[in-house]
Amino acid sequence: MPPTIEEHLRTQHGLHAFASMVIAGLPFPPLPVMVRRGDGEEGIGSSFDLFNQAIIAMHLAGDHAQLSKDDLVQSKTALLTKLHLNMSCHYSTHLMQSGGKAKCPSAAWVEQAYAIYCNVFREYLLTNYAVSSQDLRFLPMDSVDANSTIMHHARSHVKSEFMLTQGADVEDIPLLPTYKKVIEYYAVDLATLPCADAAGI
Repeated sequence: MPPTIEEHLRTQHGLHAFASMVIAGLPFPPLPVMVRRGDGEEGIGSSFDLFNQAIIAMHLAGDHAQLSKDDLVQSKTALLTKLHLNMSCHYSTHLMQSGGKAKCPSAAWVEQAYAIYCNVFREYLLTNYAVSSQDLRFLPMDSVDANSTIMHHARSHVKSEFMLTQGADVEDIPLLPTYKKVIEYYAVDLATLPCADAAGI
């Protein structure tokens, strides 16, 4: 007999697969978070790795320290709606400034989109997951190297989402050569989602 879902979630592989499934279904890009290494030096990590551990820790705890299950669903839904509305308004500003033409956003627009993602992800993680620290800092976009783990996470995330929703060939998936292009792609994609689709994120 194959293992049940409950049995699968008692294994390390099952827990990580569960966390990856949750992350894959959310509209956040991987973000560069500040971490402290074993020697005390500051470094850069991926928010996907941090989020993965937070999801597993909360699942293992079996409950949430602050919110009931119903409140948790409401909180997550409210924050995802907030993210969509903020990004949609931000994109509308870009369209007005460009005369209604959906041309490439400016560097300043992408920076502001990045700030929106950082602010809402911080609130989403700290409000809905029992993390041990309330100090969550992000590094500038230009700190992300093109060959970093963060870029690998972004490309994998976009590839999975693109193939799932559009059934596209690998050749059709955006290349995303830089982190700024990653943020631009995520932001425009989210901002142009219909409200009904965004509510079901």
